[in-house]
Amino acid sequence: MNTHPPGFGALTHRRRTSLIAVIGLSASLLAAVPAAADPTPTPSASTTPAPAADLLAPFKAEAKKQNKRIEIESYRTETSTTYANPDGKTLRVELSTEPVRVKKADGKGFTPIDTTLIKADGVIKPKAAKGDLVLSVGRDKTLLKSQAADATAKITTPSALPAPKLKGNTATYPGAYGKGRNLVVTATRTGFQQQITIAERPIGPLSFRIPFDLPEGLSFTKNAAGQPAIVGKDGTTLTEVRPTLLRDAKAADPAAPLDAGKIGKAAVTLAEDGKTLVFTPDAAFLADPATTYPVTMTAAASDWYEGHTGDWNHGGMDAYINDVDRTESWDTFDKPDIVAGKSHANNIAKRWRSYLRFPDIPAEFAGSTVENADLHLWNYQANDCGEYVGYGITARRVTSSWDDMLLRWNSQPSVTSAGADTEYGAYSEDCNYAWNLTHSINGIVQAWINGEPNYGIQLAAGNEYEERNWRRYASEDAGGCRTEPLEDCKFQLHPPILTVDVELPTPPPPPPSRDGRHHLRRAAHLDA
Repeated sequence: MNTHPPGFGALTHRRRTSLIAVIGLSASLLAAVPAAADPTPTPSASTTPAPAADLLAPFKAEAKKQNKRIEIESYRTETSTTYANPDGKTLRVELSTEPVRVKKADGKGFTPIDTTLIKADGVIKPKAAKGDLVLSVGRDKTLLKSQAADATAKITTPSALPAPKLKGNTATYPGAYGKGRNLVVTATRTGFQQQITIAERPIGPLSFRIPFDLPEGLSFTKNAAGQPAIVGKDGTTLTEVRPTLLRDAKAADPAAPLDAGKIGKAAVTLAEDGKTLVFTPDAAFLADPATTYPVTMTAAASDWYEGHTGDWNHGGMDAYINDVDRTESWDTFDKPDIVAGKSHANNIAKRWRSYLRFPDIPAEFAGSTVENADLHLWNYQANDCGEYVGYGITARRVTSSWDDMLLRWNSQPSVTSAGADTEYGAYSEDCNYAWNLTHSINGIVQAWINGEPNYGIQLAAGNEYEERNWRRYASEDAGGCRTEPLEDCKFQLHPPILTVDVELPTPPPPPPSRDGRHHLRRAAHLDA
């Protein structure tokens, strides 16, 4: 049961798109069990086989003794943290949709991820991140180099760059494309996102050239419609580079009302050199008196190719779509918010749906019992505030494959109502304050543990015929609290968090395979 701030009555919400997940049990949770010596003696009729040892018993006992969760540090991974619970029998696993730590250079231990940009060794780079990102300090044309696994991408600019201004994880190169046209690079946990801001209404046509060297084995081509596409060595299309989003000052502000501002598109074409992308913002959008400046244009992102370089996307993602003006997740997968419900403004009704996916649960824990599974979401805007607002928002288990850059309103994945949970509460900074909401999804997580593929969770209005009933939450890209244990982040700005308490079956899970490793099941991600 959640604790709520004073002034909101006895509102109790069971809820919980990190995008930080506490889920199932990590593959590294159990230390390798030594293989039995061959041959194995056959017990006599009067001999009772000894029960399998519970390798986690010391941690459970200590947690019970101290009456608090005890981390099992040897089971840390880049995305998960495992605890023994103070009840002495269950485990809690915190598993993030993106890495929360990276291995040290010597391979011993981990370093917490910190995407704050610093100047060091003649370059600008994050303090600690997955992969290797370096940015220009200025006076050259190489904007950045980004390495994921053994693949390196490079982005340059048509002219020498100015010295950047650093703020947190963002580097802004003022006037990189002319007066008032800034180039902005944001360091993410696994790569980068690039934007161009336009400070003033331009006179005449406007376009931006971005030379982009893809990692080895990948290249640009034109599809049948003449649009750029990223293909692999065998010519298979991996990513179609579609028109990118334009947002005016109001639309780009995540704190502005949901339907505030104007959005448009920038066409993207491939230059004759086969590696330069040309972005051309819609001239009518730029000239419209209703467009408030500065305008932000989405440009390149490492997400375009990361999943095809041998560096798995860590199993987590989030995105949202609606049925009117954000019909493709290509426009939303990298935004700081996710939205679900039904809005009605300026005589236009919109249905919003969000999709979240967390890393998979290891197959060894089939048969385990989910004691509690909560999806925590930071709700900072809604159409109203209260314990019961409309028909609420329903969380359902997704039952088919989807991708955060390919999702379209007219081709959404299937869902089931089995294990679904509706949360009726709503918070908003407009009528009280932002706060945590929690969906209780025991049935959904239990289905994953029982072997159902983990395709994630859909958030949608409890009744999409209702005129107004929507919630706006912080996404993985919103940042916020990531302090461990993640449970303590619930009552401040945080990405989505999934916390799961599990009791292992008796006897404990089977020993590892012959090579000493546990068999993991990665639920199908893009098998459709």
